[in-house]
Amino acid sequence: MALATSYTTFEDALELLDPMDSLEEEVVFCERFEKLSSFHLIFHSSCISLLTLQTVLFLSLLIYSPKSPYVAGLLFSWILTLFSYLILLFYYQAKKPQDFQDLRRFFIQACRKEIEELKPNQEEHLFLAKAAESLTDKLSKNQFYLQNLGTISSLIRLMKFKDVEKMQELLMYASIQEHIEKIKKDPLNSTTHLSLAKSYLGMYRLYQSPLKEPLSRYWVVRKIIQTEKRQKRVDASLLLAMEELKIGLASNADEPWALLELANCYEALGDKKQELETLIRYLSLRAFDENILLRVGKIYFFLGMTAQGLEIFSTLKNINVHLSFELIDSYNAYLKKI
Repeated sequence: MALATSYTTFEDALELLDPMDSLEEEVVFCERFEKLSSFHLIFHSSCISLLTLQTVLFLSLLIYSPKSPYVAGLLFSWILTLFSYLILLFYYQAKKPQDFQDLRRFFIQACRKEIEELKPNQEEHLFLAKAAESLTDKLSKNQFYLQNLGTISSLIRLMKFKDVEKMQELLMYASIQEHIEKIKKDPLNSTTHLSLAKSYLGMYRLYQSPLKEPLSRYWVVRKIIQTEKRQKRVDASLLLAMEELKIGLASNADEPWALLELANCYEALGDKKQELETLIRYLSLRAFDENILLRVGKIYFFLGMTAQGLEIFSTLKNINVHLSFELIDSYNAYLKKI
């Protein structure tokens, strides 16, 4: 495999990192993770169901047959069940993080073994980073996306949400760490910096995506996902991604992907001027990108730069008349702010 250099485009560099021919590691990982997550779900459900049943029976006997000898037995059984559940709960809660770490370690070691046996020419750190990102994407299928699911399926995935996200987080951290190890060996490689930016963007979207879920308007769901800690991680991962994009663009200024992602970061921060400046740099490379022209035109109108917005309208009209009409609808965007 040819090693990526500072002159290699980001897309070309990613193509140099061959995807795994065999998905055995991913399959085994997903199976083990599913068993681990399901075990905790079954444990909680079983104990809570048993406690509920014992409570109902105890109250029923207490009401209809208070002198029954089973009342004391049920009370003792309920206390014993609750005590056992709490002890096991503390034990499993303390053990679960280590189980997740061990599972991630298994996957990384399996990938290293594959590199040694089947892909000796692969760049180890970037290959491991890409493998971790690939597995994170596969776990997203079991994530908190509930729109098209039934009530029971939605409830199960909501209960597993924390486990899935924690595992994704560990994998993303592994990917980021592999990039950092690569940067320590070659600090000026723009391709590695851009690849690290991609990992930070993945981390940003991991934390951000549940906040946009339709079900997040419900109190129970909101308590699970909308926390101050999550928002801090959203902000931090976005800023780290921007810094890595800037570093990569400093020596590889003609990278359209990086320019577009940097513009998206400025958009997330609400910095319209920097977003506009970055998109103009992007258009210098791909002048007839219709969607970007539309976006630039809307920003011009939003900032009150009407003349420039009309110039974009004139250009867009010759390319896509439908988008030009969409753009002119934003003509009074600045007026709405007054």
